[in-house]
Amino acid sequence: RRRTGNVRSLSIERAQLNILAGVAPSYFVGTFPEEAWSTGFARRIILVYSSETPFKELFFQSEQGEQEKQFLLKRLSHLASLYGQLKWFPDAAEHLASWHRAGGGKGGPPIPTHSKLEHYSRSRTMHTIKLTIISAISRTGELVIELVDVKRAIAWLLEAETGMPDIFRAMQGRSDSQVIEEM
Repeated sequence: RRRTGNVRSLSIERAQLNILAGVAPSYFVGTFPEEAWSTGFARRIILVYSSETPFKELFFQSEQGEQEKQFLLKRLSHLASLYGQLKWFPDAAEHLASWHRAGGGKGGPPIPTHSKLEHYSRSRTMHTIKLTIISAISRTGELVIELVDVKRAIAWLLEAETGMPDIFRAMQGRSDSQVIEEM
């Protein structure tokens, strides 16, 4: 609820914060000490990485720039107005539960084995649920989760996980012994 005026006390039940951020792998070296990878924060992030830089024309002008902008603003406004409990179709819920069981509570295979992802692996099902919500809302604009959303979320997660070890290899300032230890 939005409040105005002189509010002395405000309690937000089950508060949640989501951050979408982008940094270069070398940023992690200076910001996160080695111990950070075993903390609660590190296991709550999904790392997405690509070593490729896409080619872009220098003076490219989109023909539909203003139309795209208006569409995105309208869509974002709708998404920002959504709140409440999501409805899960039974087959979607069962598929996610089955995937969760397949890895003993760590989600289905392949489970990341990189040493810095040990604690992350415990949060894979939570990440999949969040990605499932993103899939459902982006696909329909409604608070309804279908099987296609669960499958899509699992595919997104597995694709991101294939590149996660590359992030640690791309970090600079590590000795050869650290690289060998991680391998």
